[in-house]
Amino acid sequence: MLAMKNTLAICRLFAIATAGISLLLSFQAVAQVPGIPQIGSAVAGDTRAFIFFQAPSNTGGSPISGHTATCNPGAISATSATAPIAVTGLANGTGYSCAVTANNASGSSAASGNVSVTPQAGVPVTLIGVVSRKTHAASGPFDVVIDRNVAIGGAVSVEPRAAGGNGHDIVFQFNTPVNTVDNAGAVDDTSATVASSATASGHEAVVTLTGVADKKRVTVSVPGINSAPVNASASLQFMLGGRQNAASAGAIDVSLAKTYSGHITSAANFRQDVNTSGSVNAADVAAIKSRTGIVPPPAASAIMFVTQVPTLSDFAARASTFANHGATMDQVARGGDLMIRYDDGTLRNLTKEAGFGMEGFQGANAIAVREPAVHWSGTKAVFSMVVGAPTQQYQVKTFYWQLYEVTNLGKGQTAVITKVPNQPTTYNNISPIYATDDRILFTSDRPRDGQAHLYPQRDEYESTATVTGIWSLNPANGDLFLMNHAPSGAFSPTIDSFGRVVFIRWDHLQQDQQADADRASPGAPPNGSFNYASEAPGAAALNTRDEVYPETRANSTSVFGPVRGYTSNFFTPWQINEDGTDEETLNHIGRHELAFGYLEKSFINDGAMSDYTNDSLHANAKSTRMDGGMFHMREDPANPGTYLAISAREFGSLTSDQIVKLTGAPNVNAEGMVLSNVTAPGNGLQSPGGRYRNPLPLTSGALIATHSPATSATVSLLTDFRLKPLTFNSTSGFYEPGASLTGGISKSVTWWSPDNARSFNGVLWELEAVEVVASTRPTKPAPALEAPESAVFAEESVDQNAFRAWLRNNDLALIVTRNQTTRDRADLQQPFNLRVPGGVQTLKPGGGTVYNISHFQIFQGDMIRGYPGAGRRVLAQPLHGNAASKNIPNPGGPAGSVKIAADGSTAAFVPARRALAWQSTDAAGNAVVRERVWVTAQPGEVRVCASCHGANSKDQAGNNSPTNKPEALRELLRAWKLLPP
Repeated sequence: MLAMKNTLAICRLFAIATAGISLLLSFQAVAQVPGIPQIGSAVAGDTRAFIFFQAPSNTGGSPISGHTATCNPGAISATSATAPIAVTGLANGTGYSCAVTANNASGSSAASGNVSVTPQAGVPVTLIGVVSRKTHAASGPFDVVIDRNVAIGGAVSVEPRAAGGNGHDIVFQFNTPVNTVDNAGAVDDTSATVASSATASGHEAVVTLTGVADKKRVTVSVPGINSAPVNASASLQFMLGGRQNAASAGAIDVSLAKTYSGHITSAANFRQDVNTSGSVNAADVAAIKSRTGIVPPPAASAIMFVTQVPTLSDFAARASTFANHGATMDQVARGGDLMIRYDDGTLRNLTKEAGFGMEGFQGANAIAVREPAVHWSGTKAVFSMVVGAPTQQYQVKTFYWQLYEVTNLGKGQTAVITKVPNQPTTYNNISPIYATDDRILFTSDRPRDGQAHLYPQRDEYESTATVTGIWSLNPANGDLFLMNHAPSGAFSPTIDSFGRVVFIRWDHLQQDQQADADRASPGAPPNGSFNYASEAPGAAALNTRDEVYPETRANSTSVFGPVRGYTSNFFTPWQINEDGTDEETLNHIGRHELAFGYLEKSFINDGAMSDYTNDSLHANAKSTRMDGGMFHMREDPANPGTYLAISAREFGSLTSDQIVKLTGAPNVNAEGMVLSNVTAPGNGLQSPGGRYRNPLPLTSGALIATHSPATSATVSLLTDFRLKPLTFNSTSGFYEPGASLTGGISKSVTWWSPDNARSFNGVLWELEAVEVVASTRPTKPAPALEAPESAVFAEESVDQNAFRAWLRNNDLALIVTRNQTTRDRADLQQPFNLRVPGGVQTLKPGGGTVYNISHFQIFQGDMIRGYPGAGRRVLAQPLHGNAASKNIPNPGGPAGSVKIAADGSTAAFVPARRALAWQSTDAAGNAVVRERVWVTAQPGEVRVCASCHGANSKDQAGNNSPTNKPEALRELLRAWKLLPP
């Protein structure tokens, strides 16, 4: 039995005796010490530790006055009313065991369990928690823990208590003392500013909100503390009486309030003490009861978009499928603006407010804008803008798309636009987005390695200038790197809810059709193609236009008989990590799942190979066209893992057509991914119901898009792209457009182009809408090297970290394949009965020609194809240079190759941040299986493929993906240890 203390409480109990006599029983009860706190986690700081706990629900009958954390050795303690408790005066590098007690007027509780922590010097400033804190009279402060990973439109944490005279205190807790709070602020779900003030208190930054309406959602941000950036933010909703993550009051809330009525406020019931009086009482019950059945509206969001003077050119121009990054007056007419539309229909011209753009004649301050992307906080956006136009006839100037940020997005504010610092200034930078660490990712036509004489990179189809890939920039210090080298361009990147950078890439690895035309007319080559000796400045122009990979565009011959000519022109969804690693098609999906049907086989005389796909091996029943693909892809925030896109042809439509959706969450196998209709499917060049562009699924589940009533893929008819909401027609089963969201935005402009005077007077295009709403920063853990390869590293006593550091220092990556003889069961268009002479083989039941493979030949994308004028096209060249010199020599193999080991494995060093392709060959170097796809690796990356054209589920023999420990990796590691340091 617990020992009684001296504090007394008087309780009165009415009971009914059997005779119906009312008896008043009086007794004295003695208050006790509190219950035991529940220990949580500990966070290490510099000479300090932060101890988290949960207060006991049993107060012992008296308000808890505080909690004490004691750390041993040394019995060093500290007291706080709320978690975490900051225990200071600890020794760095010493391990401590800490426990917590709860205190009231009667004394201290028994100690909680223990948690271990070791303080460390140099710990970076870290946000360790965000809470909404209120003091409940004599019962003290209680915290609602805010889930800072949930965006403002999601299941945010709910503050159920009334504001009171002091407003709402939102407390950001850090692992270091806070001396100053820098530029803290708050916005609601319409991006309107919420009145706030900020103070520093111990290790906390306290942001006090005033004037927040009930049922309102708010995002609170602390950009910095102690003059250092921290970029901390959290979203929550204020709903009197609402439950955590419920945002409404119901019968259960009333019942809880009644249950606790008359109780002192404690950890068990503080959410029911909505008036913060220090106890749950009749006033709380009445307040919660009055809220029963009231459900707050979903987060209201604004829409940001751009207007554009219609530019009716569909080749290398503003709205075309590819090469749309140019900034000449013919490629993009000036006169558009960056706009925001609020949920009540109010419009603001953000660029005009910030002093950019012109009416009438377009001169030095003329602009065009494109592709805004909203920051995770919902408070700012990054976009591309080109500034300037010829000021007189015949004036020729060079203009570039550059990155800009816009702030002050709330109603009643004035927009401020600033140029993003440290970006490439003499190249076109477009399609920007914010990375989860606030870097800016964007596409650019900057040369792969920055050498200006290689500019511009020309694509593999029309030899037209293109962007070189996706780039990553830290604006604060100018750190810039290429995430992927895309020889024919990468388009419209986004970051999905799984932390993947998802984008559209043009898969166009084929030989040069301009060179084909020149070969057909050697006396007067129409395109003047030729090869340079190398990428070096001043490299000699050679009297040759030879190409070595892949096979020719027209039929050819080989030791295996006739070879079908190969061409490709397919826009497909791809994924990559934010550091540029693990580039591949989304979930490894390919033409066999997206554009199935007739796919020509490579060796014409091999009767076991097929010109048709086996459509029983994939769930998708909707095939995309082979001379186009998917564009403007965006994840549906209401259905993570579902992506909306435009399915369009390569030319003639300004990237407009039907809206489709693709299931693509990381756990969906490529064979199970499904492409389906959102709007009515087209028929040839017709799109019934009009043509769509830039689909935008909203957090509310609604859908808007740019739409034109024109049904034909005829550029001259596509003059009226307008933003419209789409509604589902249950009869047709498709989404259909509603009325224009803006009513039309008109402008009258004139300009020099540069020789001719041009003009436009009418309704502008409305393009590239984004939702102005806070969103959750996704996290994606760094992938670990898989077990077979990790085992080889361990068995060879090679430290992976040291090995990766060596790769980075040498600007190299490592690619490993476990078994080159295994391939996906769906691919019958290339040889599939494969054998390593004297080693492993994988054969498909049913027979067919067996092909011996001995060498793995790697190609790197070198910019050595030249034409009259500036720029280079990428050609596939056998691996050479630093990477090739460090691989195990392969005498007798083709240039740039490594030997295929007896177990089918290969391992090779390759150059980083340069496009790569490969093929397997026989002993004489004759190509057997050509992969025909460009992939980029990053410095220090160890990239493993279980198979070439890896199996989605089963290989050609019905086996699972190989799990052998690759012997080729073992041999390479042994050779690596002998290399000079």
